[in-house]
Amino acid sequence: MQGYKYTVVPAEPKHIWELAPNLEKAQISEIYEADGSTPHEALAWPLSQPDAVNFAGLNEHGQCIAMFGVRPTHVPNSGTIYFLNSDELKNRPLTVVKMCLKYLPILCKDYDLLHNFVDTRYTQARKWLKLLGFKEQMITTKLMSGNVPFVLMTYEVNK
Repeated sequence: MQGYKYTVVPAEPKHIWELAPNLEKAQISEIYEADGSTPHEALAWPLSQPDAVNFAGLNEHGQCIAMFGVRPTHVPNSGTIYFLNSDELKNRPLTVVKMCLKYLPILCKDYDLLHNFVDTRYTQARKWLKLLGFKEQMITTKLMSGNVPFVLMTYEVNK
């Protein structure tokens, strides 16, 4: 059996419109609970940030199945990392991990620390971040909704 075929390209605005309607349901909920954003807003924000590095994963038919990247934060040498995908990748966690492992060195190159907040109910995201070397630091409910707990996941580059 052959593996799942995909390619990775620099992300473009057209990828937002392809991916947003097909985002994995757990991610749509996580985005809204974190800061009240729509899927389109969450995908557009990283592309609008100066010095951000953004990629799109395309399936063998050229359809956008994932967008991921990193953008600088106000903390020196620190970046916020993200990975948003369609339902097509929901049952392909190894594909997601392989894609991330290949591009993590590129995303890390200008940073000492990468981080993001993950909905504690989203166990699949927490698992793949741990496989990539991220560590769970603290849980907070101080994001948008105030009701849903999020865990801060961090990755120390070169540690």
